[in-house]
Amino acid sequence: MLDIYFWSWLIALFVGGMIGSEKNRLLESLVICFFLSWIGVIIVALMRSHKVCPYCKRSIDKEATVCPYCQSKLDGKEEKS
Repeated sequence: MLDIYFWSWLIALFVGGMIGSEKNRLLESLVICFFLSWIGVIIVALMRSHKVCPYCKRSIDKEATVCPYCQSKLDGKEEKS
């Protein structure tokens, strides 16, 4: 019976990590899913997506037009790194 819970937790961690990776929030999603399992997967799926500022390389909101850290204007054509 313990094997079922372990494998379920491991799969939830993997799924949450994949979703978080797509949103550029891998570390946060892994920590959340590590502690909350499938509830964490739901939380990660509802988190906002981020992108990386091409100038200062910090994570910012996907809809941002100006980087809040370096004040650079973003033209919206940047790809996430």
